[in-house]
Amino acid sequence: MAGAGIRVVLNSARSEGAGKALAAELPDAVYVRGDVADADDARRIVRTAIDTYGSIPYAVSKAAVNRMTRLLASQLGPAVRVNAIAPGLIDTPWYEGEDQVWESSREWITENTPLRRVGTPDDVAEAALHLVNAAYTTGDVLTVDGGRHVV
Repeated sequence: MAGAGIRVVLNSARSEGAGKALAAELPDAVYVRGDVADADDARRIVRTAIDTYGSIPYAVSKAAVNRMTRLLASQLGPAVRVNAIAPGLIDTPWYEGEDQVWESSREWITENTPLRRVGTPDDVAEAALHLVNAAYTTGDVLTVDGGRHVV
């Protein structure tokens, strides 16, 4: 799986040296020693995965919205078109008071996104207007992230 680009968390109750060595050989892998039958160890393994790769519940909720969009489109058409917008980092008042976090995020996004800027509410509004006018589009999730999803 790691060879296919899938992020991997390796775990064992013993053999820490072997586990760390294997994780070091794999792209984007992490090793966590712990016994999955022990509740505290299991929580630590999951916490390490989340800290390393991001929030699992957040990612799952986004995947659920994408799937729900497709399912609703298949069930409600042709009377109703169902689409969604998946925005990237958008400069909104939500970030007010978070200057340090926002500025480091803005800098990183600007440097690592093909369009070299963060999004604006107007960018999302343009995407919504496009979907409103796209009469032959349903079941689509339109990504509005300046191309970040392709890098």
